[in-house]
Amino acid sequence: MLKRFKNCQKITEWVSQSYDGSLSASQSMAVKSHLLICTNCRNFDKNNHLLKQLIAKHKTLNK
Repeated sequence: MLKRFKNCQKITEWVSQSYDGSLSASQSMAVKSHLLICTNCRNFDKNNHLLKQLIAKHKTLNK
């Protein structure tokens, strides 16, 4: 269980970094593979994506 937690912790860090486009090809593949099997990390990714969209929309509305 601890190993899975550490893996999920690293994946969530990489998910956050992926929105900046700063992942290597191997990191990107690791994230994609992990998201296929891990519901919690997949939900984290979806929430981050939604949050990024909301922030972008907020910025355009406040110009």
